[in-house]
Formats: sequence, structure tokens, C-alpha cells
Amino acid sequence: MKKDKMPTALALSLFSWLIAILGFSICAYLVFTGFGNTKPLITAIAILLGSLLLATIVRILGNNVQILFNNSQILYALLEESRTTNKILLEDLKSANKNLYALLDDVNKNLIILKDNNQAILEQISCDSKDINQNIENINVFFERIEKHLDLKK
Repeated sequence: MKKDKMPTALALSLFSWLIAILGFSICAYLVFTGFGNTKPLITAIAILLGSLLLATIVRILGNNVQILFNNSQILYALLEESRTTNKILLEDLKSANKNLYALLDDVNKNLIILKDNNQAILEQISCDSKDINQNIENINVFFERIEKHLDLKK
């Protein structure tokens, strides 16, 4: 990501240099105009220190403004990325829901087919069971006849 200088931060940086240069100029003027006296020298040093302090404060303010500007750019980029990701996730979720509903429909159809097949199998087993019971009854009757027939021969 390209780091752009915010105009306000750039202006504050230039202003801090202007304050420092102005402080040096005033200091130089006071030193050269009152070269033998200590009072203008002390005043010049005080003005120089005050202007450097003010320049530092303005520079700090400019740096803080630039940091806020950079952070707002980063946050905006993250917000856009989050929105894009949310759209993609929402589309994926819709697609997954469609697929899930399709699978559930298939499962329901298969369950209905299994139920019908099981019902038919149970009916066939019931019929076969009745036939087997009838055949067993017929075999019992046959053996009873044989038994009676054998009893009669004795």
C-alpha cells in the first residue's frame, strides 16, 4: 500500500521547520545586535529553545495526524475487505442451503420409496406366511389321515 502524506501533516511539518528557522533567525539577530550584552544572549537562547519546543510540538501533532490518516486508510481497506468477504460468504451460504434442500428432497424421496418397498415386502411376507401356515395345516391334516389310516389297519 502506498503511503501518502496527508496535506495537513505535510503543512504541519513545514510549519515546524518554519518555526525552527524563525527561532534561529531571531536568536541570530539578537546575538549579533547585542553581541556584548548577556541579556540579549539569554533572551536569544530562551527564544531559540521556545521555538524549538514549539516546532517539536507542531511536528508531533503533524505525525499524530499522519498516523490517524494512515490508520483510517487501513481501517477503510479492512472494511472493504470485510464487506467483500461477507458477500462471498453469503453467496456460499445460499449455495450450501440450496444444495442442502436438494439433498433433503432426495432423501425424502428415497425414504418414501423405501417405505413403499418395505410395505410391499411386508405384504408379500404376510401372504407367504399365510401360505406357509396353510401348507403346514394341510401337512398336519395329511399326517392325521395317515395316522388314522394306520390306526384302522391295526
